[in-house]
Amino acid sequence: MKVFDKFTGREVGQVETIKIDDISMRRSSAENNYFNIRERLTILRKASDLIGENRDFLAQTLSMETGKAYKNAEREIMNAEDHLKNPILTLNTYNISQASNFEKSKEVHLFNVPEGIPVQIFVDEAIRGIMSGQRTIVLHNPSCPLTTMKISEILSESVKDWQNFINDILVDNQINGIRKIISSGELDSITFHGTPEQSMAFSKLTGLLNVKMNVMTNYRAIIWDKKYMEYALDWAVQNSLTPVSNHRLRVQTIIVKAEFFTYFKNRFTDISKKLKFGIPVEKSQDCNYYPNITEEKRAIEVVKVARQNGFIIEGEEDKRFPIVLHNEYDDLQTNLEEADGAIAFIVPAKSLKDAVKFSFSNKPWDITYLFANGIEEADMTRSMAGRSTIIFNPKKEDIVGFQKHIEKKGSVS
Repeated sequence: MKVFDKFTGREVGQVETIKIDDISMRRSSAENNYFNIRERLTILRKASDLIGENRDFLAQTLSMETGKAYKNAEREIMNAEDHLKNPILTLNTYNISQASNFEKSKEVHLFNVPEGIPVQIFVDEAIRGIMSGQRTIVLHNPSCPLTTMKISEILSESVKDWQNFINDILVDNQINGIRKIISSGELDSITFHGTPEQSMAFSKLTGLLNVKMNVMTNYRAIIWDKKYMEYALDWAVQNSLTPVSNHRLRVQTIIVKAEFFTYFKNRFTDISKKLKFGIPVEKSQDCNYYPNITEEKRAIEVVKVARQNGFIIEGEEDKRFPIVLHNEYDDLQTNLEEADGAIAFIVPAKSLKDAVKFSFSNKPWDITYLFANGIEEADMTRSMAGRSTIIFNPKKEDIVGFQKHIEKKGSVS
């Protein structure tokens, strides 16, 4: 099945992997109708839904939809479960076959690592994956000129012995902390993970292929400092605007350091009330991370989408905000029920351990992304939270925004 870039309209290749919510599944070219059942299977959003009692149900469904034998469908599910062992490869992954004349090919994943987030964490995760026999990950920060140049060289047909060439590459870690490009296996696709603007920019910069845009969704975050509150709100909103088939928004869990909980609650409540009565919203001094997205525009988007999905009732009885806040004095079960379908469920936590414990004891509010204080805490959290967790460690001075960089430079050279 041909796939077209929805921003440029150009063909980007043949789909080799599809994704049913959080589950990547292999299929042959004749199995195009997997796409047709994707919406009907949104109930199986979590990886755990493919394990245990739901396995037979999904296998039977796939068998009916595709005409495949039951065992073949079951084999697809088993392959998907194996694929889930690598948290990076299974995060919103679409593989698009790219035209090339390479004698050898490899599977490459280019990750737009947000500024301020240590790439070493991705490197560590990739090394663990490779050591355990999983497929390869290539790490990439598009705002790093040297990295873009090196990837272009890798994709050049003039590089014949590129297996050894890739293994020997060391990227200048003074630019954005990227220490290595790691590669092994076969390169049959390239996926760029990032925003639409970043994807288009990267595609233009490489000039070698149309890169499949893949916006990461379903972010969850632990915020450990007041200055990241607005940043967290950005993430929750920007990655929650796509309703699923049952018209509920994807819920984000933002776990806030307890002493800053009141600040965040008051800030968002203030924005919502001003919008309701048509009062202009001033830009917060803490909101400098997305220079092209004003706080007012962001808040309007939150309210607009929530209203479209029935989460805000017009009039004096308007009591539901698209973001539900929970504190230790509230009844947890009541708030969980109220948060069903909300954009974000914000929870204060006194410690990282408490946050992880809360996350994994109150499904479906499981955390995929944790903002930790350092590598030691990150390693501790990874061991507690399991394979679905990636740890970030943001630094305010590093969060400059890739789009701002593109606008200033015009290109990365």
